[in-house]
Amino acid sequence: MPSPTSLLKSLSRPLLLLIAGCLAALAACLVLMLVDPRQLMGASVWLKPAKFAASIAAAAATLALLVPHIRLPARGGRRAIAVIALTAALEQVIITVQAARGVASHFNATSALNIALFSAMGIGISIFAVAVAYITWFAFRQRFADRALGWGIRLGLAAMLAGSAIAYVMPRPTPAQLDAMRAGKPPAMMGAHAVGVADGGPGLPVTRWSTEGGDLRVPHFIGIHALQLLPLVGWRLGRRGRASAAAATRAVRLTVVAGAGVIGLMTVTLLQALRGIPLLAPDAFTVALAIALVAGCALAATWPARACVQALPSGAGA
Repeated sequence: MPSPTSLLKSLSRPLLLLIAGCLAALAACLVLMLVDPRQLMGASVWLKPAKFAASIAAAAATLALLVPHIRLPARGGRRAIAVIALTAALEQVIITVQAARGVASHFNATSALNIALFSAMGIGISIFAVAVAYITWFAFRQRFADRALGWGIRLGLAAMLAGSAIAYVMPRPTPAQLDAMRAGKPPAMMGAHAVGVADGGPGLPVTRWSTEGGDLRVPHFIGIHALQLLPLVGWRLGRRGRASAAAATRAVRLTVVAGAGVIGLMTVTLLQALRGIPLLAPDAFTVALAIALVAGCALAATWPARACVQALPSGAGA
């Protein structure tokens, strides 16, 4: 096993700097939440930059650990990682600056400056997604020595891209905002996280996901943070699959089932949110979709187990 020093040397410097910066920002925001009483939409102005700092640090740390497993072109790989680090840092800086100003960072249409900053974040996240897609392309093209880990990496990256794409739905004007524009009254906010209710209403602790309407942040969160979950699942199953070829095949198939389950959950919560249904108060249609997803994954999970048992030589399963 490599030493901590050698492991650090093998990791991407831009991503390490991003992690350090985000952890520092997270610590500062947590302190400021205690001493700064200002609130925005029912929560501390420092809650959003704290959440983004934690999320970006987790994603950057995961990418730093995964990229060495992916055979990227030397120059293209370095550029992609640098782009990811720079655009993520830009996002964090703008959100933090807006928090310090006491104004919303997202959907803020109250001034030319606020519109420009939100647009800059949108451009940055688009460039970020292109760089992640570049890495994902090479992950799907190559063969991994640990096939289960390989599929965990591929599906984690794919889910992250899908989760990131949900962000493009959020800036759409809500019905109330469209009515205001038709009446010649430009709204202060253009777009929303919530569906069916206004942003800033009652929400879950910390996440602030709406408890009265749909919330697009739920599937967005699931997709983005699948990057932490699925490679870990693939790594763990891959270790168990070293006993035999049949066990390795079973590990790969179970990793794929886990990836399908996470992407399916993201899809179910996206449909739920788009219909204005709160996460913790699903309607019958959402429950039916969730049951179908669980049943499908359970059925798929039993298939590789049976296939592997049949593949074992006579007496090997005794």
